[in-house]
Amino acid sequence: MTSKLSRIALAATCAAGLSGLVAGPAAAVNNYVTQPVVTGVSSLTPESAVLSGAIDTGGDPAVTFAAAPADPYSFGGLTITAPAILNGIPLNLGFFSTALFEADPVSDYTASGDQFGGETVTAPTVEVPTTTGLTAVSAEVGAYPAAATPGSSPLTPGTTYVYLVVEQVGETDAATTVNEYNASDLADWIAGSGPITAQGFASSSAVSGSSDEAAWTAGTGKYAGDPNDPTTIPGSIVNPDYSCQLNTAIAANANLGWQAELSAGKDPVSAGSSSIGGTALPYGVASATATGSFNATSGQEPAEQGPCVAFYGGNSTNFYTSAIGTFTTPALGKVVFGSKGTVSGKKATLTVTDRSVESAAGKVTLTIKKGRKTITVASGKFSVPAGATGSAKLTLTGKGKAALAAVSSLATKLTLASTTDQPTSSKKVTLKK
Repeated sequence: MTSKLSRIALAATCAAGLSGLVAGPAAAVNNYVTQPVVTGVSSLTPESAVLSGAIDTGGDPAVTFAAAPADPYSFGGLTITAPAILNGIPLNLGFFSTALFEADPVSDYTASGDQFGGETVTAPTVEVPTTTGLTAVSAEVGAYPAAATPGSSPLTPGTTYVYLVVEQVGETDAATTVNEYNASDLADWIAGSGPITAQGFASSSAVSGSSDEAAWTAGTGKYAGDPNDPTTIPGSIVNPDYSCQLNTAIAANANLGWQAELSAGKDPVSAGSSSIGGTALPYGVASATATGSFNATSGQEPAEQGPCVAFYGGNSTNFYTSAIGTFTTPALGKVVFGSKGTVSGKKATLTVTDRSVESAAGKVTLTIKKGRKTITVASGKFSVPAGATGSAKLTLTGKGKAALAAVSSLATKLTLASTTDQPTSSKKVTLKK
C-alpha cells in the first residue's frame, strides 16, 4: 500500500493544507469512517469494466479517522459555525470524499509482491458529498473500444485482474488561495490579531543597512533568518505567502487590512517603502539571486490566486483502502472474412463472421500489387452482432473494375481497420464475377 499512497498523493500536489475549520462540540473530536468495500463488476467487456463499491464519508464508527490539529474545529482563532457535524466532518460546507478504483493484472500484482504494480489501470475519481451511512460508488476502468475514451488505457482481453477502491476523506474545493507578502502579517491575520500590510518585508526584519545585508550583498555572509543558504535572502521574507482558505472562513473573518486587499482585488493595496542594497521594492520581491540582485514585482498581484483543494484538519493523508476483488476480462475474439467474394456491378460482397463476445465493426480494404504500386480494388464498412454472421458490401474503385474486366477472378489482399478492436486472421480474398 506504500506505493499506492505515494501515487495518489502525487495527484494532490497542488492542494494546500486547510487553515480555516469549523467550531463544534469538543466531544466530536474523534472521527471514524468504515473501511470501503468492493461490491462487484458489471458491463464487462474484453477491455473495460464498471467497478462498484461502497464508501463511508463519515457515518459509522469503525476505523479511526485521525484529524489534525488535535482540535479539528478551530485553527489560529478562525471560527465558523457549521449547520451540522457528522462524526466530526462538517456538513453542508462543501466537504466530500473521493473514491478511486484501480485494477491490476494478477500476474503484475503477484510479481510486485502482492502490491499494485506498473500495469495498474485507474478509473476517473468519483466525488461523494459527506453524508450519513454508506454510499454506493462505481466507475468504468479501461476503455472499449480502446479509442472510445481518449486518455484511458484499455484492459487486456482474457486477463484476470485484482481491483480495489481507495477513499480519501474530508476534501473540499470550496476554498480559495489567498496571496500575501508577509509571513508575520499572514500569521497575525489568521490569529485575528492584526491586518496584512502593504510592505514587501516584515517590519521586524533587518533588511537594509545591516551587517547581514552588506555581507549577503558581497556574497560573504548570510541573513540571520536563513541557516541553509549563505548567499540568498530568507525565503520567508522574500517570497509571497499563499494560503488555502475555506470560502466560509474568508467570509466570516473580516480583518481590516486583508479585506481591503480582497476588495481591491490586488495585493498589496499600496506601495511599500522597503529597499535592499539601494533597490526599491515598491510592492514586494518576486525573486532574489545569489549575486545580491533583486527582481521587484512591477505592480500589485491578485489578492485571490484562484481556487484550491483544502483538506479537513489540514490532513491530506486520510486514505482508506478496501480489500481486493477479482474479475476476468473475456477474450477479444476475432473477425473472419470469407475467402471468396462475389462481384455484381459496382459492388463486391464478402461474408463476415464475428467470433467474439462483442459486436464487430470497421472498414475493409482489398488491394492488389501492380508493379511496385499498391492499387485499391474495393473498400467498404461493415457491422456484425456478437457471434453472428453477416456480410460486408464493398464498392469497387475505377481501377478495381478495370482489373476485373480482363479476368474472371482476382486475388486480393485484405486489410481490416477495426473500430471495435477485434483482429482478423483473414489475409486474402478472391473476387469472382
